[in-house]
Formats: sequence, C-alpha cells, structure tokens
Amino acid sequence: MLDYMDAFGVSMEKRGKIEKFPSSVLYKIESKLMKRYEKKVYKDFVAHTVITQEDARQLSLPKNDCVIVPNGIDLNYFMPNETTSKEYDLCFVGNMSYLPNIEAAEYLATEILPLFLSKNIHVKLLIAGAAPHKRVLKLKSENVVISGWMDDIREAYWKSKIFVAPIFQGTGLQNKILESMACGIPVITTENVNKGIEAYPNTEILIANSADIFFEKIVHLLEYPQNNLAQNALNMVQTRFSWEKCTKILSEVFENIEK
Repeated sequence: MLDYMDAFGVSMEKRGKIEKFPSSVLYKIESKLMKRYEKKVYKDFVAHTVITQEDARQLSLPKNDCVIVPNGIDLNYFMPNETTSKEYDLCFVGNMSYLPNIEAAEYLATEILPLFLSKNIHVKLLIAGAAPHKRVLKLKSENVVISGWMDDIREAYWKSKIFVAPIFQGTGLQNKILESMACGIPVITTENVNKGIEAYPNTEILIANSADIFFEKIVHLLEYPQNNLAQNALNMVQTRFSWEKCTKILSEVFENIEK
C-alpha cells in the first residue's frame, strides 16, 4: 500500500507561483519532478491512500481509486474545557519554523491586527508552537504573545476565544483546525484550508480570504460568542475525524489487500 499523504506536486506548484526568482524556478522544477514521480509509483502498489478528497483530485492518477483516510483526532485528549479562563481573543498554533505557518503568523500580526488598532479595538493574539522563526519572534508586542513550545498545546486552544488560520498555501488536512474544533473553539480560516476539511461554511466554520473579511468575522464572533458554530464543529469532528472512524477505514484497506 502507498500513502500519498498530500498532493505535494501541486503544493510545490502553488509555492512556485508566489515565490520570487530564483526560488520560483526551483519550486516549479520540483513540482514537475514530484508530479511525475507520483504517477510513476502508482503502478507499484495495489492500494493507494491519500488524506483528503481534494488531494486525490489534484494527484491526477491513472485511476481514481485512492481511498481517503483523513487524520484522526484523539477525542479523549482534545476536548472542551469550560473551566479555563480566556486570556486571549485569538490564537494560531503550529510549527513556527514552517514557512506557511510563519506567513500566517505575519498575516495575523501585520494585516489583520492593525484593523482592530485603527478602530481602537483591543485584541490579544497568542501565537503558539515550537521553534519560532526570527520572523515570528519579531511580531511580539503588547498585543501579540509568542509562547514558543508549550508542554500541553491544549492550553493554547482552551485559553483562546477564537482560532484564526490565515493559511493561503499548501495542501492536505490541517490538524490544528481539527484540534481547535475538538477543544470547542470556533474557527475562522481560508477557503484553501477548508478544501481539505469540507466543513459547512457559516455552520461549522467561518471562511475569510482577505484581511477585511477576517476582521469582520472576528468582530462578529467576539460580539456574539454564544453562537452554535463551535458546537456544530465539535459534532462534525466527533462524527468524521475520530481515531476510531479513521482507523476503521485504514483497516478495511488492508483487509481488501489480503483478499
């Protein structure tokens, strides 16, 4: 069995479109090589899995027979905690040395937060995660807390009112989104990220593709915190992304191989 994980060739292609020369050329070359390899190795395996339906579509394989096996969440670990006080209005979590996360943190601090400051609205942002890059460390301010590594990442979710993920590049399925939903935190993210999750917009997740829209959605959730968005998202994660659900799909793939 071959697990493709994400559509890496497409991810490299997207990166090449936004990078400057000479990095753009290197990403485009890598994209072509990766796409060629993804198709080449297909015939060497009897079963194929990938993490999302969107990635399966982007792989453009000889047959449309990839089984979708999404990331699972330990729902006995990631769960709501009503006793923890909310210290932060917004949070973003991730490996802070990973470029898409660095860019998302910068977008939050330099594109979205200034919109609040311009209207004299005070918000506090937590950026949590291991190995913060110097570009992330530079974002620290009165309104932006850079925590670095946290022994228990659930604390970042539990102490925050809203999870915001302005990620515009990449493929696959964002674990951080599933974790925040499992912890009962409402999520605002981009259309690109939701392609992997396929949550219902305005019911289970809020979608924003520009700083202005992120601002509007955040203000709405801060003003009306007692909406059903977080509960609907929690129900969705419990139904579709539990370890039991995901491992059952994978077990069936192995059982079919043995037949």
